[in-house]
Amino acid sequence: MRINHMATAISTKGLARLLIMGLVALTIVGCSSADEVTTTTAPATTTEVTTSQTDTTVVAGSETSATSAPEPTPVQGGVILNERQQSGGTSKSTRPVLTPEIIATMDKMTVEDVLANFPRKFAAEFAYEDIKRGGTVRIATTWDISKWDPRMTAAGGTMAVSNMVYMQIVGFAVGPDADPLNPPLVPRIAETWAFNDDATTLTFGLHKGMHWGDIDDPYQKGPEIVAADIKWAFEELRDNSVHSGAFKTIESIDTPDEYTVVLNFSEPSLWLLPNLAIKDHLMLNPHLFKADRQDFEAVGPGAFILEEAKKSIRIRLKANPNYYFKDEQGAQLPYIDGVDFMVVTDQSTRTAMLRTARVETVYSATAGTLNEAQVLLKTNPELIVVAQEATRCCMISFQQNDPMWGGEANANARRAVALATDMKSIADVVYNGITAPIDPIIPWFFFTDHLPTWDEVDEFYGDYIWHYDTEKAKELWDSTGYGDITETIEYYAYNGSMADILGLMVQDLDKIGMTIKPNSLDYSAFNGPLAAGSTPGVFWAWSPAYPEPVGATYFRLHKDGTSNRESINDPILNDLTEQIRGAATQAEQEALTRQILERKNEMVYQFEFPLSPAISLSGYMWRPELKNYRYGSYSGGYYYWGQALAEAWLDQ
Repeated sequence: MRINHMATAISTKGLARLLIMGLVALTIVGCSSADEVTTTTAPATTTEVTTSQTDTTVVAGSETSATSAPEPTPVQGGVILNERQQSGGTSKSTRPVLTPEIIATMDKMTVEDVLANFPRKFAAEFAYEDIKRGGTVRIATTWDISKWDPRMTAAGGTMAVSNMVYMQIVGFAVGPDADPLNPPLVPRIAETWAFNDDATTLTFGLHKGMHWGDIDDPYQKGPEIVAADIKWAFEELRDNSVHSGAFKTIESIDTPDEYTVVLNFSEPSLWLLPNLAIKDHLMLNPHLFKADRQDFEAVGPGAFILEEAKKSIRIRLKANPNYYFKDEQGAQLPYIDGVDFMVVTDQSTRTAMLRTARVETVYSATAGTLNEAQVLLKTNPELIVVAQEATRCCMISFQQNDPMWGGEANANARRAVALATDMKSIADVVYNGITAPIDPIIPWFFFTDHLPTWDEVDEFYGDYIWHYDTEKAKELWDSTGYGDITETIEYYAYNGSMADILGLMVQDLDKIGMTIKPNSLDYSAFNGPLAAGSTPGVFWAWSPAYPEPVGATYFRLHKDGTSNRESINDPILNDLTEQIRGAATQAEQEALTRQILERKNEMVYQFEFPLSPAISLSGYMWRPELKNYRYGSYSGGYYYWGQALAEAWLDQ
């Protein structure tokens, strides 16, 4: 079931035709499908494509009947979707029944079998009249809390809670029938949006009657959200945040009236629109921030109100009685009374809590393997399980400010470490062979039309990434003159497989004279320096998910990129990532992505570290009492719980 928002439509005139790569849930790797079935769930909205002579325009649309969902359209919320993103993935009109026979064969399933039996998109399994109000959704998670100012960090606890309380200018569609591979943009604070013909201005029309919440009593409406507030929020993100790189093309901001905001760009910036929906780019409450209360308080227009936060124990949120959005019958959202996050760092404990119904869902119930999921489903076949394909893996990174590892002069040292690590064999052992050669940073569908195979490693990744050659590694290492060294690798244990992989890496790297000592840090101690790009030496890292290739390349690899974990300052990458921002066709964008991929992998600023198998069943489990919910990427995963749980309900 999808809750009705304002529908959107966009002109096919002008440069909107040229924006590549739509909204992709960036934990998806495989696009192999089971049966593609259009869902017939209620209620939904239509996307009307209109033609304009001058503007690329998104306008408010109309509701459809309550019995049909719209066909996917190549035009969603101002972005043109790549064809393979539209057609890929698994979708079912009904979720397959997990019989004991199916569960018994899980450890022998192929990728296709997994996607067929655990589709990531399926029709809602209830009627509107079944919906119940009340109850608290309980979630066991691994992240912890620090400060609540989302300008200053991208850390999980800060961003997950901030996305419950604050709101983006536009958002992603949610619900079990909203495919995370291709979620359309939907209104949030903005009701409408429009690019001009050359994409140098973007005009937002704000909802009237949406309120920030009173900073002294968040259960009261507080001030109305007006254009001056949104101008301030954009300027803060551009000028005073760790996310500023995404907003650098905003030259000025106009507010011609109380409900209109016009972004004026220094260059065409169609790529910015889908990035405004991601978890980092929240519209901040100016009343709270100007009172200098943002570090330890959070008050906003989101679906939930922050009630209590106890470090390493619990975060409690209550439903916002003044949340702007209603369901399709005009009833107030959210349906639930609130959400309790429990900080539980031990994976086995989280899994036990899910199994015994002490929580409705957990983050990372397992390390993602089919065997672990099989064991859990044998005792709890009632659990809802969704297969989530990984689009890119995590990585081992090299800090470029470190004199041993930084710059072109030390490329051979980095290459030696990559070649000495037999990551394919390690991943096969840990994940029972459910692996694929995916890039650490750039999702494969940004540079090819199919999931890369092991026969294509050379073509896509060059001579060092996903390669294993001990003799060449020794030769390169000897050329550096470093000899025997000991290096600490800092990481945070997001799941149980990490220690296993690092332990196997110890054996491999010993062959070139490198002794590594994995150092597990607590959440804040690890993620703070990582986000700031100041983690020393050699370290484990993750990359943020971006809905289009400009974010995945420019923000991650440019010298001014907001997610440049390794402090990379490569003149060739700087030039290429600047070029990709102005790419006018899909062919241009793919060609530039290939060049960026080739350069970064040649220089080995990082190399592969698979945090999960190619098809993961780890975080994507929840109890059947939690309805109208899905986990995964932009449709509700981790940071996006606020939007997903605003439309979920408890059958209890």
